[in-house]
Amino acid sequence: MIEGAWDTISKSASMVLEYVLSPEKRLFVGYLVSAALIARWVYRRSGQTNTFLSYLFPRRIWLSSSARVDYQLVVLNSFIKVSLLSAFLVYGLHLASWVDGSLTRYFGPSERSLSLTTTLLTYTVLVTVIGDLSVYWVHRLMHRVPMLWAIHQVHHSAETLTPVTQLRLHPLELVISTARSLLVFGALAGLFRYLSDHQIGLMTFLGVNLFSFFFFSLGANLRHSHVRLRYWHPVEHLFISPLQHQI
Repeated sequence: MIEGAWDTISKSASMVLEYVLSPEKRLFVGYLVSAALIARWVYRRSGQTNTFLSYLFPRRIWLSSSARVDYQLVVLNSFIKVSLLSAFLVYGLHLASWVDGSLTRYFGPSERSLSLTTTLLTYTVLVTVIGDLSVYWVHRLMHRVPMLWAIHQVHHSAETLTPVTQLRLHPLELVISTARSLLVFGALAGLFRYLSDHQIGLMTFLGVNLFSFFFFSLGANLRHSHVRLRYWHPVEHLFISPLQHQI
């Protein structure tokens, strides 16, 4: 029992570290460095008289009571992910296998299988677009449905913003977000495994998202920050800038 508890604590600590060590995470140190470089450009244009480090890491923000809640929720939710949600991945794989099997039963084997490159590129585009749409609609429901808003308002209760604030989630919202991700993954991975005539193992799809790499590299971490970065006016009609997100 003690051994099991220690194993859970150890895995939870590893998950916290993974946020800054894994390129699949928005808080990966490489993406934080790229955000800092963009913040440097904003700093130089803002006419600030204080040093860049004091501009980037003000104590009133990073050590505020709101920020401390962010840090505590990261630890709590990492524990929940390890102890409860890690098994959910299996359901995503089961869904993918079910979709693949259902398509094979109803339509027979795929007559024209897609190449490996075409499959992964098309999958990457669709998982980004459909994933983004699913995030939008779940987020919209979070604001419209009172019961869901009671959960989601934990995120909006932040009084100061740091990149860690994007992980400020009520544990139940974490469950909803995980279920949404696995539904999108399972449905699309199963579809594209069928279209590629089973040339690709399901686990391969887990690591594919080129668009996330570019999104994270180009200042995504500034969306939850005090750095007031706005895009050029025409671009802001197409993409939400960090400043728009902060408002």
